[in-house]
Amino acid sequence: MLALIVAAGATATVLLRRNHALALAAQLDRRFAALCLVGAGMEVVGLRVGGLVGHALIVVGLGTLLVAGWALRRWPGGWLLLLGLMLNAAAMAVYGRMPMAADVAHAAGLIYPVGTALVGNKDIVAQGWLAEWLGDRFILELPIIHYTSVWSFGDMLLLSGIGRAAIGKVHHVERG
Repeated sequence: MLALIVAAGATATVLLRRNHALALAAQLDRRFAALCLVGAGMEVVGLRVGGLVGHALIVVGLGTLLVAGWALRRWPGGWLLLLGLMLNAAAMAVYGRMPMAADVAHAAGLIYPVGTALVGNKDIVAQGWLAEWLGDRFILELPIIHYTSVWSFGDMLLLSGIGRAAIGKVHHVERG
């Protein structure tokens, strides 16, 4: 869901504010796209593989995304985006997946014991203060289309950073 929102935000920015989007893109290093693809790919493979190897792939993939994301620090909202990514990466590094507290899972209509990896997504039902504070906890229900999504504080920061980048003033940075 988050990837869909990021893609929709980027597309809307390109369509509505083409020059703004081009100015933002001009600030990125050429390795940015490659690092993003490698990091996201490792995360996806890690989630499918599971176990210790999967956990390691997720951690390395998230680290790669953080390295790629460093280029966004000069964007309007870049620090919000980086902080959100860091919080999500910390939670996923500890649990091997994005934690969701059992009471949040229950409130979202999911009844699974602690330690259950949820099929079809990145979440695991977890317990502990890290799961409570950094895990997925904000429930968004769209009853008209029978859809429920659960978001973390890191996701909210990511979205705020993307929104800020989409509407904020671009500062041209000279490359040295």
